[in-house]
Amino acid sequence: MARQPQNPDGLVEWFRGVNVENLTAWTGTLGGALLHPLLLFAITLVALFLVLRDGVWLADRALVTADRLLGGRGAHLVGKIPDATRATVNGTIAAAIAKGAVIGIAYILTGVPHPVH
Repeated sequence: MARQPQNPDGLVEWFRGVNVENLTAWTGTLGGALLHPLLLFAITLVALFLVLRDGVWLADRALVTADRLLGGRGAHLVGKIPDATRATVNGTIAAAIAKGAVIGIAYILTGVPHPVH
């Protein structure tokens, strides 16, 4: 079944009824809401790429800088950074598992239907 062409006068009338100021404000808000996270994501990807590409060099520079600024204690401090990072990640994961378990138990005790779904 062939579709009949639309009346162009109706489209012109619809465009005349559009509030351009509201449309501009709406698109500006939408663009800002989309562009900001995309910019942060792009910066994160570039930083991750540089760290993965130059990680050994960055670690060496951190050791040299810490040694210059703080002496032997600085190198020891830089050596503790991986341990602190691992502990932070492990603690975050453990806290998430504990919170999920507590909330799951609370759902079961209060009788929420299908708490696992």
